[in-house]
Amino acid sequence: TYLQLGLGQQVGVYVLIPASGFVALSLFRKKINHPRPYETWDICPLLDKDSSGRSMPSRHVFSATIISMACLHASLPIGLVCLIFSALLGLVRVLGGVHYPKDVLVGYACGLVWGFLFFLL
Repeated sequence: TYLQLGLGQQVGVYVLIPASGFVALSLFRKKINHPRPYETWDICPLLDKDSSGRSMPSRHVFSATIISMACLHASLPIGLVCLIFSALLGLVRVLGGVHYPKDVLVGYACGLVWGFLFFLL
């Protein structure tokens, strides 16, 4: 079976590392509770968002980046393409008015560091 071949352990690693990072980042973000651009400025976000606070770091960008790091661990070319798409997601989040540039940069950096520590070291 799948587990007898040891493949279940590998899948577990690819699920648990991003999930644990997501939980850690969520707790950190809740503690910081940084306001969102539409709370600070008089703008209407292009992306549908009505929650307040918890802007920094971006969980969307972190999630995309840590998944990209998992892909990078499995395949260098696919991982690099995914990292580019993760950066573009950060741009969309800023242009959409739901994050400051710093929010997405910190989310991206956290994803890179978490992925480097657990996938590449």
